[in-house]
Amino acid sequence: MSSTADRRAPDPSSECPTPLTPSTFADVSRALRSRHEQRLPAGEHLELAGHVGPHAAIVVAVVSEGRRHREVLVFARGAGDGLDGPLGAVVDVLDDVLGKVVGVDRPALPLDWQGRPWAGGAVVFLRGELRDYAAEEAAAVLLDEAPPPRAIPPAAND
Repeated sequence: MSSTADRRAPDPSSECPTPLTPSTFADVSRALRSRHEQRLPAGEHLELAGHVGPHAAIVVAVVSEGRRHREVLVFARGAGDGLDGPLGAVVDVLDDVLGKVVGVDRPALPLDWQGRPWAGGAVVFLRGELRDYAAEEAAAVLLDEAPPPRAIPPAAND
């Protein structure tokens, strides 16, 4: 893949159609939770979801407290398998961002969705937003529209 092609806008649903295997998800979740969950203020919780494809990976983290939801999506494409490929790049970037999102120095959200080169030839895309799901869903009812999709749908949280 050329670096120009790598920076094209990601399409996570087609490039990462397969949920992480339970063992891989458990490893990624354990690593991120062990570093960040204990630093969450009382009342906040961390949700994670991830998908992979042949040359891409995406992991989504949502840090929630009441009506405040900080969504962070990290997508990468490149060569390699498992944590030696795009999934490793995603976990590294998400680990760094979560260190800021759950820490004292919370970054201003939203974060952009622009490809950046990463180690090993990967290209990483990062997006972050601060959302109020209840307000969005109430507005959608008033406007008779579908609400914007959540980064992690409620059914995935069960």
